[in-house]
Amino acid sequence: MTNARIVAQILLATVALGAAHHKATSGTRPTALLTFLSTEGSHHRSAMRTVKRKRVAPPLTYTVTATVYQAVPGQTDDEPFVTADNSRIKPHYGSKKRWMALSNDLLARWGGKFQYGDKVRVRGISPQLDGVYTVHDTMNKRHRHCIDILTHPSEKLDIFTPDVKIQLVLAAARPAPTPPITTLPQPAARSRLRNQAAIAKARPARSTSPAGPHPRFIRRPKREIYFASAIL
Repeated sequence: MTNARIVAQILLATVALGAAHHKATSGTRPTALLTFLSTEGSHHRSAMRTVKRKRVAPPLTYTVTATVYQAVPGQTDDEPFVTADNSRIKPHYGSKKRWMALSNDLLARWGGKFQYGDKVRVRGISPQLDGVYTVHDTMNKRHRHCIDILTHPSEKLDIFTPDVKIQLVLAAARPAPTPPITTLPQPAARSRLRNQAAIAKARPARSTSPAGPHPRFIRRPKREIYFASAIL
């Protein structure tokens, strides 16, 4: 009886182990699938967060001093209606034209960040003069970090406003650089003379046979002119 009980207990234990193993095996796939989905979902959400956080840096803002000028010889030059970029100011102009001049240190020609034709937003002068201006002119070289707003003398505007903010809104179209023209170096005059002398030495001597020189080098005799006189 004792041996039979031991054998029965062994069989029951074997069946129980097999059932437990079967349950564990059948539950492996859903667990692995859930783990994969959770990890991939977290990676996707982190990637989305990374994309959302990436922002374009805003353009630089400069703090300048703003003044106004008119198209008159005393404030410009002997051609007051022609700007530095060869744009022409119409006689009936005014502050609504939204043209401006920049000091040399702000223009790209002298190492600045702006060029002629750029659209620049101006803030801090007044509600009447704030807005988007086009760069067409340059100021005297003695000014630094300054802007000049084009106004008409009839408007009677005379301002000197520091701490004005300017910001690039739209850059003008930049012309494509033209490739340099390469030309072959011309030989010096002395080298040409030396080459001609070497060629002349290398030519064979002309024939001195009785037949005379080559017909190409025959000298034609000069025509003799005879005058006939009538004997009266």
